[in-house]
Amino acid sequence: MKKGDIVLVATFTGVDVHVKLKEYCSYPARQKQVAYAGWRTELIYEEDAEALRKNGCPTKIGDESWVYDWQILDNAKHLDNALNKCKDRCLTEYEEEIELYKTYGGD
Repeated sequence: MKKGDIVLVATFTGVDVHVKLKEYCSYPARQKQVAYAGWRTELIYEEDAEALRKNGCPTKIGDESWVYDWQILDNAKHLDNALNKCKDRCLTEYEEEIELYKTYGGD
């Protein structure tokens, strides 16, 4: 993953949303502090913001938030959602992945 990528993340409200990665930060454990790593992100889709609001999280497009590495869903789950939820905005990524698979010997 790199800055500018759009990824699907699991939120604490139970809703999966798309965010744009802005800056990666990691902090090592020192003197009894907890180590953690993740991204500063930006919410980019209105339907995701609406889903969060329905689940009690007051947010809007452009709001920044923190996403831990473990909250970012793997590409397989994201591509599965592209067929069910993400519709055309993620379908291009899915089609590119299928083409890559076929190029390297997949059915």
